[in-house]
Amino acid sequence: MGFIYGLVAKVLTPQEVNRDAFIKNFSSLWKCKEDVSIKEIAQNRFWVRFVCDRDRCQVLDTEPWAYRRSLVLLAETPDDGSIHVVPLRYGTFWVQLHGIPGFCMTVAVAQAVGAIFGEVLWVDNRDGDDCVGRFIRIRAYFDVDLPLIYRTLVTLPDIGEKLIEFKYEYLPEYCFACGRLGHSTQVCVRAYEEVHVHNGICMIGSRYQPARKTYQDFGSLVPPRLYHIPAVAPIYHQVMGHSTRSTVAVKS
Repeated sequence: MGFIYGLVAKVLTPQEVNRDAFIKNFSSLWKCKEDVSIKEIAQNRFWVRFVCDRDRCQVLDTEPWAYRRSLVLLAETPDDGSIHVVPLRYGTFWVQLHGIPGFCMTVAVAQAVGAIFGEVLWVDNRDGDDCVGRFIRIRAYFDVDLPLIYRTLVTLPDIGEKLIEFKYEYLPEYCFACGRLGHSTQVCVRAYEEVHVHNGICMIGSRYQPARKTYQDFGSLVPPRLYHIPAVAPIYHQVMGHSTRSTVAVKS
């Protein structure tokens, strides 16, 4: 039986990662039922092959993954086998939507608000269309080349405008200066000395434990602070190739 199912992985960091350490860590961390083969094909880029498709799907379904606080991007191997040029610019995150009134905490509202951030893959609801709790939790697919969104205005039915905050679970290496993943604030400030640091630790969501243990925990988590630090709030958010206004009308 050969390795017929594949993924391409990329560690999102400007620093060169230790190839052998990455291969050893993820060969065991992914807990595949069958054998897995990981080979470096370029700096910080790896070709991951699986014997069975179930293991490959499990790795994708339990994203995000991180290596030493750097986000690991994954993409399926193209049919033509061109693994060296596979574009790797989209990642998956668990995002908490804070500030939505209780009677508006539905799957439809979660999908509409989450679309500002990226493509909503799943809404964590346990009672039909209702999302019960202090916040709505979504799993979303987004463009890592764009700044993370901290907050935005939405127009809710029978309420009007509400300020919604996005908090990210297990936030990896993140720049507080430009709002992007993949490099530290210190590196960004050295390169662009006039950039004002305006994002803060409040973008990190608190640790969340689902009712059933189905997702692999990874990395470290810094709990949110009590103070409030403003962040970038552009008039337009560029999400998945489409321009979306920061004030979004949500239908009931």
